[in-house]
Parts: sequence; structure tokens; C-alpha cells
Amino acid sequence: MIYSGVLCRNLDGEVYTGSDGNAYRVTYKTDGYVGSLGELERAVDAALAQGMPIVAAVHSTVSRHHWIVVVGRDANGGYLAVDPARSGSGTMASQARSMAAMGYSFGLADYAQPHYGYISFQPR
Repeated sequence: MIYSGVLCRNLDGEVYTGSDGNAYRVTYKTDGYVGSLGELERAVDAALAQGMPIVAAVHSTVSRHHWIVVVGRDANGGYLAVDPARSGSGTMASQARSMAAMGYSFGLADYAQPHYGYISFQPR
């Protein structure tokens, strides 16, 4: 689902039932959407404050276009994330690492200007 932008784009506005039994509406912002770093950080902080994961667009020295799931903050206030492209098993919590340790920064860097996209889930 995260691998293809076409699939992600089709999620926008859809309502899904989470494993907790609650309904969540999806907001997808990327591709032609430029956004801003501040908006992305506010969306991530709002999701984390609600105890919700959020999928964020990132880049690194290895990849200019990638998506990770931000799940919390570390003891230093940095973002903790799970990279769906990494191998491993267990719970998301057991796979969480700091964005800094993974070498990721917010934003897609394969456009003429950075795109700050995300996929968020709001309780309905």
C-alpha cells in the first residue's frame, strides 16, 4: 500500500475500521501537493498526541522518495519510526528506531522542490 502512490491516493477520504474496532478516516497529502515542513510536523505531532501512527514522506542519502510510519518519540524528543522496507518480525514497537538513526529527513526530495506528504488517520 505504501509502495505505490496510486494506491495511496485512492485511500484519501476512505473510512476503515481499525483493529480496535473504531472507524478512521484517511487523509492523503502528497504527489502534486507541496505542503510545508511545518505542516507535516504539526500533522505528525497531532497524530502522536492522539496515540495514532502516521505515514510520512521522507528522504535520505540513499533514497530521495520513501515512506515510513512514525509511531512516537524517543527520550531525546526525536521521532521514532518503523520502516516498512526493512526486514524483521515482531510488533511495530519492537521495530521502531529513531528517524535520525535510520538517516531519514522529512520530505520527498525527487521533485523540483521538496514535497512534504503524509497519510494520517483521524477517528470518525
